[in-house]
Formats: sequence, structure tokens, C-alpha cells
Amino acid sequence: MSGPYPLACKPGSGSVLTPKQRLVAAGTAAVLTVYAAGYFQTAPAAHRAEIVATVVKSPPRTASGYKDGTYLGRGRCRHGVLEASVVIKDGRIVDASISQCFTRYSKNVIAILPGQVVVRQSADVDRVSRATESSDAFYEAVLRALASAK
Repeated sequence: MSGPYPLACKPGSGSVLTPKQRLVAAGTAAVLTVYAAGYFQTAPAAHRAEIVATVVKSPPRTASGYKDGTYLGRGRCRHGVLEASVVIKDGRIVDASISQCFTRYSKNVIAILPGQVVVRQSADVDRVSRATESSDAFYEAVLRALASAK
């Protein structure tokens, strides 16, 4: 093999790669995978920052700043809309749930998120693998519900 492309095979020689060429190909694939993972992690983070900026001008300092009651909020993603319900008692979040789910996917995919709201006393929940946008929609819905509870 000659020329500027070390992985190119001569015409008619088949597509068998030497061990060195396989190593180069595997390394290239690994670098591209890491780059893509970084890109896809950064893009949703920027989206969350936009949501926070538009929904809440100044987030509550503590959970004790919430008024008692049941509050609803809606969140959107490209797969649809979902509604979260947050219950506040004695200034603390005592319950959170997905009250309505009009998304392409079942709410079972992100069913672990409401419990995180109660434990963390905030809208800051983990992203669910393969359900990132639904996770962000739930985050937005809870953030809107908590903004109503101020």
C-alpha cells in the first residue's frame, strides 16, 4: 500500500487490514466516539441553562420558601408534552409525580425521576439514558411547578 491514505487498500486486494491498520482504525473510532459523547452531553446542558433562565429569574434559596399546596407545571420536548405535579407541605416537597404524559414514549421510561425531586428537594434530576429529552421535559415541568410555589 502506498499513498497518503494508510487505510486505503489497492483495488482488487480485498479489504483485509493489517494489525497496525486495525489499531489505527480502532483508535480513530474511539476518538470520534469520545468527541460525539462530549457533544451530546454539552448540547442538553445548554438547553437546561436556557430553561432555567426563561422560567425562573431568581431560583428559591431553600425549599422552605415554597407555599403549601399542589402545583402543576408543563415541560416540552420534540416527543411531546408532559405535566408534573409537585406537592408542598410545611415548605418542603413531599411528593412529585408525572400527572400527564403526552409524549411518544411511555412515562415508565423516566419513572425514577419524581422520587429524585423529593429526595433532592429541587427540580435538579438526573438524565435518563436514551430518554434525555423526556428527562429535560420533566425537569422543565417541575421547575415551572416550583416557580408557581414561590
